[in-house]
Amino acid sequence: MKKIYIIIFCLVNSILVYSQNTNDLGKILLNVYTPDIPDLSTSETAKLDTKIKQILSYNDIGYSFSLNSFVIYPVFEIYDIKQVEGGMKNIVIVTADITLFVKQIMNDNVISSVSTTLKGSGFSKKEAIANLFSNINTRDAKYKDFINESKSRISQLYEKYCPVFINKSEELEGKQQYEDALYLLATIPEELPCYSEIRKKTLDIYKLYQDIECKRQIQQAKSHIAIFQYTRAADILANIDPYSNCYKDAETLISQIKDKLELKEQQVLDIALEGYKNSVDLEKKRIDAVKEVAKSYYLNNANKTVNHYNIMR
Repeated sequence: MKKIYIIIFCLVNSILVYSQNTNDLGKILLNVYTPDIPDLSTSETAKLDTKIKQILSYNDIGYSFSLNSFVIYPVFEIYDIKQVEGGMKNIVIVTADITLFVKQIMNDNVISSVSTTLKGSGFSKKEAIANLFSNINTRDAKYKDFINESKSRISQLYEKYCPVFINKSEELEGKQQYEDALYLLATIPEELPCYSEIRKKTLDIYKLYQDIECKRQIQQAKSHIAIFQYTRAADILANIDPYSNCYKDAETLISQIKDKLELKEQQVLDIALEGYKNSVDLEKKRIDAVKEVAKSYYLNNANKTVNHYNIMR
């Protein structure tokens, strides 16, 4: 008798925020969701989860728990269990299908799927299932085709909604919700044809954000100077954008503390400030700074519900 374990998603008008590595920002990512499956132990479920992540890693696509609009999940179906004589103990053979789905969370749209029929054997059903998972070939060409198809379709969807992302970021900008806007833009894959527009909008909003943020940075640097923590103050001041409204204040503080730094620390500070003189380096530093803002946004909003990203419908 067939046993089908179906994953049911509660699709609501919000997504939970989780932290992730900023190195993943700007890439196509998939949330990996492997549910508790009846008759499977925690370790077996974890093994299936690991196999899915190995498939993604081998095919050069990142995975995380984030405000990502796409998820990959398995459906596990056992349709045959046999016992055969095998010496002193009978051997259990389990035949099952494992289907991987990539779905757009917001509108419950399946992007792509791939199915594999596998067999596992052991002296018990539990051992047979564990053996079955071991037989998943994460480098199978069918998984490569599946991932490539998923990435292509996800890119098409992102491209379609690029104007929506920009409009949403402008709406947040108008409310001075700069961190929200920067986070939204930072999650958009860099390989999209429309990314040049996204990058321009990101830098425009970052400049507005930095005009506000630099005041906090100046005050923070002054606090460190007051207790003779010159190195920490220099680190803060070195990251203030030279085109922000309070950069002259930063320059004044730098001149006050520079002689109080060790020679190596002075050299590090000079290198950091030199990077702002080259327009290409300056843009790169700003993009890196945006990623740090996005990382901070993740951490500050962990386990909170964010509603305004329900835009890909």
